[in-house]
Amino acid sequence: MAYDRVLYTNSLWEDGKGKITKEEFRFGGNVRNALATVAALHVPATYLTTMSDKPEWVIALEDLKKSGISTEYVDFKENSYPAIATVFILNNGERFIAYDDFSLKHLDLPSQKKVEDALSKTKLLLIDSYTAPQGTLEVLKRAISMGIPAIVDAEREGINAGQYMEMIDIAPELVIPLHYGAFLADQSNVELIMKHLWNQHRDAVVLTDGANGSYFVTDKNCVVQHQSAFKVHTIDTNGTGDVFHGAYAVARYQGKSIPESIEYATAAAAVVVQLPHGETRIPSEDKIQGLLI
Repeated sequence: MAYDRVLYTNSLWEDGKGKITKEEFRFGGNVRNALATVAALHVPATYLTTMSDKPEWVIALEDLKKSGISTEYVDFKENSYPAIATVFILNNGERFIAYDDFSLKHLDLPSQKKVEDALSKTKLLLIDSYTAPQGTLEVLKRAISMGIPAIVDAEREGINAGQYMEMIDIAPELVIPLHYGAFLADQSNVELIMKHLWNQHRDAVVLTDGANGSYFVTDKNCVVQHQSAFKVHTIDTNGTGDVFHGAYAVARYQGKSIPESIEYATAAAAVVVQLPHGETRIPSEDKIQGLLI
């Protein structure tokens, strides 16, 4: 979870500088945005985490509740406050995020009792491996042993490095940016990246590539399939990857196939990039279906 100061400018990076045309303060972050998307698409979403109980961060808990995210399994820990970020939104809809995520090193899982209770009710587990607290690897292994579908999002080295690569390795469904897949495989060719990432644990590997769509494989033959992005007018790309992950999780929860889920998530992302600045960055089912028709 992150607390974002969002600055809009009428300029591009190559301009060197630009006037701020609008300023917003809002909560974001990979996990929060993905779960807010899940809740907006009428699927129950719960956050397993710790959160600061300092008075100034009561608003973070209120944001989760307002977004439809259950806080039933949140425990309180003094320094587990959101990351602080400044987000620059450029005139062409592109963005740059400058962040301080020191507090994320203090994140923890809730009590073992809460984790076990949550898993007993869970239909699907979605993990952001970058911010995952120590112990998340064991939760992932437990979920897999219980037959709970699990999706892992990874985009850079995790805060808890000891568990990070193994989570990526055993993830049944790995959904990551193409550039990070290329880094992990030390390859630029999509087919070679897929062959590097595929293993006996997988049901799918999905590589997202923004406006170029997504590439994915679903079996050991690693035959690469491609999902094109929808042709829409882009206004603001902030949070789009998180929306993709949340919508993909919703589709898998609903029993859609992997190709169907990727198409659904791509449509959800396309809905969000068209939203005006300042509007809540979640898709609606009606607008998703409007693109899928």
